[in-house]
Amino acid sequence: MEAAAERYEEQLLAGPLAPVLHHKMVERLRHVSFLGTMPLVYSGALDCSRYEHSLGVAAMGALVAESLGLSDYLRALYELYGLVHDVGHAPLSHATEVFLARRSRLYHEGRTLSLLRRQDFAKVLAKVPIFKGREEEVVETLASLLGDGKPKDSLPLLGTAISTDSLDYVPRCRRYLGLTEPDSTAFARSLRMLDGRAKTGPEGLDFLADFWRMETDLYENHIYTDRILAAEAMVTRALEIALAGRKKLPDLHEMTDEQFKRMLERGGAASLVDDIWNGAVYQPLSKISPEHFESLSPRFEAAVRDPKEKAALEEGVACARAIPAEQVIFHWSFVRRFFLRSPSAPRSQLWLFGEFDPWRNLRSEIDVTEALALFGRSRATNVRHEVFVKTR
Repeated sequence: MEAAAERYEEQLLAGPLAPVLHHKMVERLRHVSFLGTMPLVYSGALDCSRYEHSLGVAAMGALVAESLGLSDYLRALYELYGLVHDVGHAPLSHATEVFLARRSRLYHEGRTLSLLRRQDFAKVLAKVPIFKGREEEVVETLASLLGDGKPKDSLPLLGTAISTDSLDYVPRCRRYLGLTEPDSTAFARSLRMLDGRAKTGPEGLDFLADFWRMETDLYENHIYTDRILAAEAMVTRALEIALAGRKKLPDLHEMTDEQFKRMLERGGAASLVDDIWNGAVYQPLSKISPEHFESLSPRFEAAVRDPKEKAALEEGVACARAIPAEQVIFHWSFVRRFFLRSPSAPRSQLWLFGEFDPWRNLRSEIDVTEALALFGRSRATNVRHEVFVKTR
């Protein structure tokens, strides 16, 4: 754990939020990879745990609350959000999400909500003096931030396109992948509350422009890559093998990465597990045989809906390539798209995206909510179909 995180953890453990850190659903995150399969796939990539990321989001929330001069209650709420916002992540983080979304129709946010609405979490909140007697209000506020509810104006940078969560995970991901990272701390310190609205100046707007470009680069060039999607496909297939025939899924959200790995091995997916953990990921047919891949594309939608069609497609590819059928995986995955939320934004605001420069001489304060309204990110607007094959 990084030194700053250790110091902040010590501070929390000595304070009123200690019961939250000791809760088993937060403790489990110590043993869940933050970067999922990336450290397995990318040589030289480092890793940390979801727990460390949660501490980072909580610390960022405390800094934002301090800069804005928010009340002690709201500061505690920002920190609480950071500590619990990821408790719904299954082992290997996002690498298992496609399988779980197909089987349970829940992303990790939905699972987080169900965990936070459990009675035992309300009992934990009752042990935090500032939340005592307001447990239901606190849980519903978290629900509005994690679910489909609209972010509250009184809680800037929670549940927004750029949030205390992304202000930690974008620099953290880039740092552990050896990339240049944005200075989120400086941005948080640039915030101030004026006329009841969170505002920033030109330096904060410079940051937002750089942050947007770095986040887009992170997803497009380091997350949505052939190798990461291949690892996701292999994890998904390993889960299908290990859990075949089970009507009820085991609660993966109570497992650590190591427990998850052992479950897959015992379930008959040891060969895939070895390949995944050794970074020996399958190759995309679209790259090694574009013509063959293109000829299969009319069958993709049927293969998504019908397991028999999927099996027939995989067997056909295996036969054509003279490899065992189990070394072929047809996979579809959701890919986030990055876009302007307000394409008709005034010309004077387009500087956020590097199209105009005169704004750099701006000296007035800018409403952060209005600036963030220009940013947008949609999940699952694109579905990528691919056929992955083992080539070695």
